[in-house]
Amino acid sequence: MSIGGLTFSTLIFCRIKIKHYFCQIGTNQILTKMFFGQKLKFLREEHGYLQRQIASLLDIDTPMYSRIERSERFAKEEHIPILAKYYNIDEKELRQLWLADKVYDVIAGESSANDVLSIVSESIVEYGKEKTNS
Repeated sequence: MSIGGLTFSTLIFCRIKIKHYFCQIGTNQILTKMFFGQKLKFLREEHGYLQRQIASLLDIDTPMYSRIERSERFAKEEHIPILAKYYNIDEKELRQLWLADKVYDVIAGESSANDVLSIVSESIVEYGKEKTNS
C-alpha cells in the first residue's frame, strides 16, 4: 500500500508528530530532524548506552534523564557541551535543538505562533544588520 509515494511501513515508522520530530523522506532516509530529547535518545541508543550511564555523566538521576529524553523536562544549558563532546557531535546543532524545544514550549499553543516566529525572525535579521553597521 502506498500513499503519496510513501509506503505504509514508512508512514507507520515516521509517526509524524509536530512536537516530537520531523521526518524527511527521501531514499529511505528517515528521521533527519528531531528535537533535543529525541536526539538524545537516538544518540544513546545508537551508541548502546543506558539511561543511567548518561544520567551519571550529567550528574543527574536516571528518572530526570528519562524525562529529558521524553521532552517532559529541559536539560540544563551546561549539559549541551558535555553531551556534544561525549557523543562527538556538533555542539551548535545540539544547542539549536535545545533552543527549538524551549521556543516550542513557549508558543506551541498559540494560534498566532507562525506570526510570532516571523516577527522574531525579522527582528533577529534587523539586529544582525544593526550590529554589522556599528
